[in-house]
Amino acid sequence: MKNYKLKASFFLDSMAAVMLVGLICLVLIPIMNQMRMNFYIEVKSIDASKTILTAASTNSKNELKKGVKIGEYVIKLDDKQICAITNENSSKFKECIQY
Repeated sequence: MKNYKLKASFFLDSMAAVMLVGLICLVLIPIMNQMRMNFYIEVKSIDASKTILTAASTNSKNELKKGVKIGEYVIKLDDKQICAITNENSSKFKECIQY
């Protein structure tokens, strides 16, 4: 803005900088936080699905109907689905695969 030789160029430069910082704080940081949470949920879902498939291949149907604990998950077989359930840090997570 110095090229325009305005008397208020310093004020305009500072206002542009404040608007840029405000844009970063009000828009970009919440969007990045939401993307991080979505990524965490997807990774958790993939891990639960992997655990379900491992449990289904190594345990019998009777064991799965009673419930098998693998790591942080309890794998349980219902009528039409097999589910991985966890109560980690007071947040319940449930991932099911239908068959």
